[in-house]
Amino acid sequence: MLNRVHNHFNHFYGRGVQARAAWTLVELMMAIVTGTVVLSGVVMTFVFVAKSFVIMTNYHDLDKQSRETLDYLSRDIRSISNITVFTSGELAMVDMAGNQIDYKWDGSKGFTRTANGDVRVMLQDCDYFELSNYQRNASNNFSFLPASSVAQTKLIDVRWHCWRPVLGAHLTTESVQTAKFVVRNF
Repeated sequence: MLNRVHNHFNHFYGRGVQARAAWTLVELMMAIVTGTVVLSGVVMTFVFVAKSFVIMTNYHDLDKQSRETLDYLSRDIRSISNITVFTSGELAMVDMAGNQIDYKWDGSKGFTRTANGDVRVMLQDCDYFELSNYQRNASNNFSFLPASSVAQTKLIDVRWHCWRPVLGAHLTTESVQTAKFVVRNF
């Protein structure tokens, strides 16, 4: 009886193990397809996470750059004693200590500050930048009246929009930054 069970076991399992030692073509193809799908999912997840990380880093850098620019502009404009040049892309002024300070947008992406011969790039990758000057008194709808001359300037409005490319695409943008500065000493 034991011999019969042993033969029965070998018949179903012994030969079956030997017969199933290799994969069939269908099993191999299914394993390759499954592996490819899993690997593609892992690669796509990695690319998405890496791209998101670059975008978040760009947003952080753009925000930091804008805050620093606003700090410099605020300090410098509030200490103006004289404006020598005012256009939509350039502001040249003399502060209360007699130092010449120039802000200039080159029209192609960069906004610089020059003070005492030291040039500092304040904003990079800007596709829009504009300076406007106004009188201090507002009209009935609380919009300020444009200054007809530099001598009438009591309020300076600055606006810009910056961006950074991600993998060559225009993906990371910062909303338009805008600020109005009251000229105190001029």
